[in-house]
Amino acid sequence: MRLLPSPLWTPNGWFPLTDTEAWFDDLLAADLAGSSAVSGTVTATSAASGSITVNKALSVTGLVSLADTSNGTAYTTGSFTPTEGDLLVIVAGITASTVSPTATASANGITFTLITTGGWSSAAHTQAIFVADQLVGASPSSMTVTVDCTGDAGSGANVAVLGVAGMSRTGSSAVLQSTANTNAVTTGGAYTLTFGAATLSTNVVIGGLANNSNPAGITQPSGFTEVYDLGYATPSAGLEVAYDLTGGYTSFTWGSTSATIGTANAIELDTSAAGGTDWPVTGTIPAVSAASGTITLSADVAGVTAAVSAAAGAIAADHPLSGIIAATSGASGAITADHPASGAAAASSSTSGAISASLALTGAAAAVSTTSGTIVRQVPVDGSTAAVSAVTGSIVSDHPLAGTVVAVSVVTGALDGVTDWPLSGTVAAVSGAAGAISTTQPVSGTVAALSSAVGTIGLGAALSGTVAATSGAVGTITAQHPLAGTAAAVSTMAGTVTLRAALTASADAVSASTGSVTLRAALQGIVQATSTLAGAITLTAEATSYRISGSGPAHELGGAPGTQELTGGTTRALAGATGSHSLAGGSPRRSLTGG
Repeated sequence: MRLLPSPLWTPNGWFPLTDTEAWFDDLLAADLAGSSAVSGTVTATSAASGSITVNKALSVTGLVSLADTSNGTAYTTGSFTPTEGDLLVIVAGITASTVSPTATASANGITFTLITTGGWSSAAHTQAIFVADQLVGASPSSMTVTVDCTGDAGSGANVAVLGVAGMSRTGSSAVLQSTANTNAVTTGGAYTLTFGAATLSTNVVIGGLANNSNPAGITQPSGFTEVYDLGYATPSAGLEVAYDLTGGYTSFTWGSTSATIGTANAIELDTSAAGGTDWPVTGTIPAVSAASGTITLSADVAGVTAAVSAAAGAIAADHPLSGIIAATSGASGAITADHPASGAAAASSSTSGAISASLALTGAAAAVSTTSGTIVRQVPVDGSTAAVSAVTGSIVSDHPLAGTVVAVSVVTGALDGVTDWPLSGTVAAVSGAAGAISTTQPVSGTVAALSSAVGTIGLGAALSGTVAATSGAVGTITAQHPLAGTAAAVSTMAGTVTLRAALTASADAVSASTGSVTLRAALQGIVQATSTLAGAITLTAEATSYRISGSGPAHELGGAPGTQELTGGTTRALAGATGSHSLAGGSPRRSLTGG
């Protein structure tokens, strides 16, 4: 598959699609299936539709088989088309030939290395396993495989061709170890193979058993998957082929005894090299992008700019994204990050669906954003800019947001538990355009703000900082803990403001454009104001003073006897007509200045 990225964002702007093919010709280091890491000055992996898998899953597939009873020196399979990126493995059994066989491919530039052989029936027959010296290249064509025994013609051959996905090594370097038996048992015996060391759980074991039965008629070993059970007559000869992906053993035994004499051999393929299962994407600008489908990462994406993007579908990242700009984005679907995104800018974004981050986003800018759906944060977002934003849906966070700028925002839906832990930093903000905001822990910093355009704000813990504000355009604000700072304000354009705890600051204000303001605790500060344009203000706790400055409509103040002072321009009316002032209470001095 030829890799042509979508228009790619770089530090210098968008790189247009029309220029990518020529520009990438000398820069792409590997294709999508990739036999090694993708690296270079500019490296991109892109699929307009479908899926991109950085850790290609380890699997074994039977591609073609042959059971040929003819006499000859060359045995050729039928045509088949292999899968790009696969490693081809051949298991063959040739009767009446004792030479070491060879194998060739008719297309795709593939050659083979003979790994192991074994004989049976007094070494009159030969079993062999071959491994390809190259992975299947891009856009493979139909091909055949030929097993050759020139020098000692055979009386027939069983041939099985397998494709192994997830490999990066080839030829003899792809084989960690091999084992073979020769005339190991007599008729009716059990076949056991023993490696020199325990096989690894991350590797592939492929075994073959050849005997004088048609077909071989053997049950695969426990935990193995049978691929082929072949055979032919005159003379009778069979071949059983099976594989295992679990490892962890030194010896294994076929699941049933053989009715005839035979032999067995096996190889363990080494998947440890970078590529296939766990190969990083690195370079100055590495990117993985799928316009639709799924992106799965099980290795690092690192570089000056590292990006993973799916226009539709899901992104799953099991390893970190790091670099000056590290980003994970899904236009629709889900993003799951089990490891950090870090760098000068680290971001996770989904237009629709869900974002679930189990580890921190760190860097100069760290952000989690979804246009619709749910964001679940289980660990902190920190850095110079840390933000969690959902246009619709809900935000759930279990750990703090900390940094120079910290923000939590949902346009519609709920900030569910998002403030069960402190928000702190130079700017700390919680904002819900519609829905509910509920805080149980403080919001503090140079600027700390809670805002809901529609819905309810409930404060269960203090707001403190240089500027601490709570605002609801429509709905209800309820404060159960103090607002403290240089400027502390509670405001709702329509609805109700209820304060059950004091406002203490240089400037304290409670304001409702329509509705009612209810204060159950004192206002304390240099400038204190309570204002409602329409509705009622009720004070149920004693206050040190009430000061209203400026011109405007009638103002009503009620409270304990003391000094009530109104300063400013036009006429004021206190429970009476213009110029007549009536204050309920005792007989202390009353003072009124103005027009």
